[in-house]
Amino acid sequence: MSTFDERASARSRWPVLRTTLNAPEAPALLDGTAAWDAVMELTWEAYSLADQMPDPLPRAKWPTRLFRPGEQRADSHGL
Repeated sequence: MSTFDERASARSRWPVLRTTLNAPEAPALLDGTAAWDAVMELTWEAYSLADQMPDPLPRAKWPTRLFRPGEQRADSHGL
């Protein structure tokens, strides 16, 4: 596990882009792995600020689903 200082240093290098809710397209400046790492880091920080830590879950029970290229999604409206 990385230290708090290492994680803070990594966060400082995340790209930041201001946008609005009516922007035609959401910016995607991170690849999938980097975006997932960012989500996990923000989740870790949120739990830390609340003085709680989530129970460890095996990967099969994570509340996420990965979609591979060409795989149909129920919410894709045929796209």
